[in-house]
Amino acid sequence: MSPAVIAIVLSYFIGFWLMFQSIWGIGSAAELQRNGIRGWGWLMALAILGVLMSFLFIMSPALTTGFIVSLVSISFVAYGIFRIYLGVKLRSLHKEMEEID
Repeated sequence: MSPAVIAIVLSYFIGFWLMFQSIWGIGSAAELQRNGIRGWGWLMALAILGVLMSFLFIMSPALTTGFIVSLVSISFVAYGIFRIYLGVKLRSLHKEMEEID
């Protein structure tokens, strides 16, 4: 298969997945409201935003592809920063353990 077809199919998959999850979020917010739970409005607002974004993703696969690339890039950078931070903390812990011995 060509990479362009895979990118378009992935874009539609993510768009419809986001739509279904957002509709589920609207239902959850309505359930929270019915049970008198505070803060349900934030969930409703984010779910409606998710529905709007899903329509945008479905209508513009190029935007979705760019979003996926950006999200993966940000995730890799965040994971790299986490690993560096973890390495520094483990090194300081190792030094502390050597001082105890």
